[in-house]
Amino acid sequence: MLQSYYTSAVRTYNSSTEVVSKAIWAAFYLSVSTADQPQHENCPVGKTQNSNESLHSVIWAKCPKHTFSGLQRIKIGVTVAVGEYNMGSLGSHFFFPAVGCALTTATTSLGQKRDKRRIYKAEIAHQAPAKKRIEVRKRAQQRAQQAATRAEGGPSYVSGGF
Repeated sequence: MLQSYYTSAVRTYNSSTEVVSKAIWAAFYLSVSTADQPQHENCPVGKTQNSNESLHSVIWAKCPKHTFSGLQRIKIGVTVAVGEYNMGSLGSHFFFPAVGCALTTATTSLGQKRDKRRIYKAEIAHQAPAKKRIEVRKRAQQRAQQAATRAEGGPSYVSGGF
């Protein structure tokens, strides 16, 4: 498991050895973290969704869990989702000709627009004001959860507590 975190850190932050080192140490401290001794001070702020969860959200958008999908549709949906996840909306353009779907200039144009919109939203989300809003919201949720726990008379479940 640590190997995948290390690989991800190297691939994500390859422009700076200092940043890679910090990300690797953050992964290490997270792996040795316990409920009694949390070690989250080195975790990057706002990096809560791992890449598998992100890929899964793209797959579920193609093949929703709440509706039945046959095996063929799931195979196609996963293939297109992986292509889009790795290469953007235009990634599906490699798949469509293989299954006999014609590509038009409108399809290419729409894919480019979707990619630009996705990149713009990601850039906005990584700016300081957006990160600040996320942090404020996260703290408010934590305070609300703590207040609810206190109101109930303490936690109903503690890891290793039973």
